[in-house]
Amino acid sequence: MDASTFYRKRAGGLQTRVPPVESDDSCLSDSDNSDEDFRLTADDESSSDEDPHSSHDAPASMSATGPSRQSAATARRRRPKVVWETVQQCKSAKDTPIWQGALLGVDEAREPIQYFRDFFDADLLDVIVQQSNLYCTQNNPNNALKLDQNELEQFIGTLVYMSIVHVPRSRMYWSSECRVVQVADVMSRDRWGEIKKFIHFNDNSSMAANSDDKLFKIRPIVDSLLQKFQVLPQDQMLCVDEQMVPFKGRSSLKQYIPKKPHKWGYKIFVLCDTKGLVHSFDIFTGKIDPVPGEPDIGASGNIVLKLAQVIHGAINHLLYFDNWFSSLDLFAALANKGIPALGTVQQSRLQGCSFSTNAEMKKKGRGTLEEKQAVVDGAEMRAVKWFDNRGVIVASTFASAQPVSNVERWDRKLKKRVSVECPSMISLYNKFMGGVDALDALIAYYRIQIRSKKYYHRFFFHLVDMVIVNSWLLYRRDCDSLGVPRKQQKDLLAFRTSIAQALCMQGKDMSRKKRGRPSSDVEREFHRKKHRGPAKAIPTLEVRSDAGPAFESQLIRELCTVYRCRKIRTTPYRPQGNGAYQSWGVDGSWDTGGAGEWLHAHRQRLQEAIKVVKQQAGLRQEQDQRRCNRRVRGLPLLPGERVLVRNFRRRAKGKLGPYWDPHPQVVVCQPDPQGPVYKVRPEGGEGPIRILHRCHLRCCPPGCNPRPPEIVGERVGRAGQGVVPRSEGRVLGWPEPVLTQEDWEMQESGSSGPRTEGPAAPFTAPGREAQLAE
Repeated sequence: MDASTFYRKRAGGLQTRVPPVESDDSCLSDSDNSDEDFRLTADDESSSDEDPHSSHDAPASMSATGPSRQSAATARRRRPKVVWETVQQCKSAKDTPIWQGALLGVDEAREPIQYFRDFFDADLLDVIVQQSNLYCTQNNPNNALKLDQNELEQFIGTLVYMSIVHVPRSRMYWSSECRVVQVADVMSRDRWGEIKKFIHFNDNSSMAANSDDKLFKIRPIVDSLLQKFQVLPQDQMLCVDEQMVPFKGRSSLKQYIPKKPHKWGYKIFVLCDTKGLVHSFDIFTGKIDPVPGEPDIGASGNIVLKLAQVIHGAINHLLYFDNWFSSLDLFAALANKGIPALGTVQQSRLQGCSFSTNAEMKKKGRGTLEEKQAVVDGAEMRAVKWFDNRGVIVASTFASAQPVSNVERWDRKLKKRVSVECPSMISLYNKFMGGVDALDALIAYYRIQIRSKKYYHRFFFHLVDMVIVNSWLLYRRDCDSLGVPRKQQKDLLAFRTSIAQALCMQGKDMSRKKRGRPSSDVEREFHRKKHRGPAKAIPTLEVRSDAGPAFESQLIRELCTVYRCRKIRTTPYRPQGNGAYQSWGVDGSWDTGGAGEWLHAHRQRLQEAIKVVKQQAGLRQEQDQRRCNRRVRGLPLLPGERVLVRNFRRRAKGKLGPYWDPHPQVVVCQPDPQGPVYKVRPEGGEGPIRILHRCHLRCCPPGCNPRPPEIVGERVGRAGQGVVPRSEGRVLGWPEPVLTQEDWEMQESGSSGPRTEGPAAPFTAPGREAQLAE
């Protein structure tokens, strides 16, 4: 290339021509100093003696077309000469504008998932679902993705879990060696990979009509999030800076900034407050067009004007930015919009302003400052050069050097910390310029690091991280406004984990994952289990009570409170009980004071319904009682008779243990003469009295527990006679047959045969013949 065609002599010395748009260097227009540390300390790189043609002037060549660049340069040349005056430090302080706005208060802090769903709402999720299913169909019409919103939320929840628990490969989350249950139990490995492969955000068939949009594939999600970020309540202090999204794949949007922690990646210009809450952003695509209706002041200034469109100029928001963006035209344009600004600036961008060199200020010592002021397009500006280890220049339309404060610096010669005077503009810049750096730090703590060759995947993962950080900052703002102590607030890790858990479980059908009846009080059982040893963490309350039995139980409790009633479990007639049955119990004292007529009428209808239920339950109880009584095949029992009780601990067939309890019981009485229910107690007299049905009682077998003589005599009577009349006061529900060998064998075997009636040969237990003969 001929150097004479690129450099040419002019009256002012050697001039540099702007490279053409199609130059290979246009994508490297990022300044080496664009990532300058926001804290102005002894290690700062900016200097008043920098080359006037340094890379900081490169953004002026990043406009869309050549004529626009020429018009901007022509406008700068035609500006009247700016006259700078030295400011005397005595009584030169300026009052900081008072903020006229206020942050809206809240009644209570919401759950983390609610903050997240303010950004990823149902409409945005529906767009992603539709475009993903469409993209899968376009690739293979015979294979449908069948993605829905619940499954998409579960996919995002697994991504958030993966940002907390890192493994080298995504497939290892499902491997048997290092399985992560929070991910593997939500969906299968192949299904997760299929969703990741086909997740899409825009229709590829419309890409040809939007060929100029390099962000076409993520345009819907970017527009949706931008609209929600821009309506967030803004604090007074705001800042503009650039952010890097790590990416090393093939992409025309990829940038290289050597002084950034992540040198390769996508560049995003962000407007946020001092804590990192994002209010607007713009993804750098290789060119920065001027804002419609605003003057073209170069690429670096145009991006600030574009992001500042969401700032309300009437309430004194203060905007901060670094020397990559600063220029006299930018300060003037912001001042005319009512937005005071402050930022570091290069000496070459202060036309007509000259400060002492670093060597001259170094002789005067650390803490030396110079202040000058000028009027640019009707806006008063002040510029201060302060020398610490080297000189730095700061310009502002609202601040000045006074009042001066003292800061501590390390002196290498004296080897101790010394006090150095610091201008007010430097202190304000160091205090309020670190918003984007704070945002980068919060995202870097738990970044989604899933590898992908598709550039829009990297953007999507970064936007999810940005939304979670924004949600957490809003949650912290609400908690601070309510006076919640910091120890009771969730940190970023707990907040992120809660969002991941809710996305994976809340509102989803997880019944197939667990079996069994849940505990009535999960928190109490969990704390009780923790005392016994390590316990697995339980889901949060919003996950446990979003739907299902918990919601039904809560609804029943609320209805019982409104109608002054209580719910009792209804069960059929139980033979081992005393014959009583359970039903709905209602408190008879209905208090209708203060209640509406509809509630009074509803209570009356409820009372009538309960009466019908009681009648039906009574009929059911009588049917169950008759059915159980028909099953009785044993003989009636007499008070004092020794019996065996069924072993209820023997749960099922094949279980070890006798069918009958070997410890005999003694019959006490028969509570209801018309029913086969008896009261029994242990033979020794020690133990509780039990009420049991005749089906669960058995007479003692022969030779084991012989009957008392009076009972045997009353049962058997004289030889050859039939049924012997009962003793006085004993009334049975049916005639009692004589105890025969056949009856005893049938009773012992448990078989149900026909009852023996009429005269029969009496049977007595072995060894009792002599006693009976007497």
